[in-house]
Amino acid sequence: MKLQDKFKYDSAILGLNNQYIASEDGTFFINHPCILIRDQTLIQNKIYLLIHECNQQPEGMSYSVVKFIDCYYSNAVLNIFIQEIYSNEPMRIQIDFNESKTQCPWLLLDDTNLQALMDKVAEQMVVYDYCIGGKG
Repeated sequence: MKLQDKFKYDSAILGLNNQYIASEDGTFFINHPCILIRDQTLIQNKIYLLIHECNQQPEGMSYSVVKFIDCYYSNAVLNIFIQEIYSNEPMRIQIDFNESKTQCPWLLLDDTNLQALMDKVAEQMVVYDYCIGGKG
């Protein structure tokens, strides 16, 4: 079942603001710092990596491999429906476009941006190793 945005005029306003555009082909452009995917475009049934806060973990972070199901916009909140691949558990993450916080309680990554993130971590590890006197 394809979800529908609650008010169709919202998509025009959000599109003009370059925040959220739902396309007829089942793709969704979402311009938000928590969405770290190629062209900021979510594709239905595509696999992504969700990194999120988890109070049960000592480090406070957890990750899940998820499939994007659908999303809809209502009352300034974008509801993104995903499904955890291994447990088939449905999940919902939200973006509040009225909120001005820059920190994300979760990140959604694709393979391209995951590689870029890992490259940045590797670069920082080299710098850290150099600074504490290691040999690289």
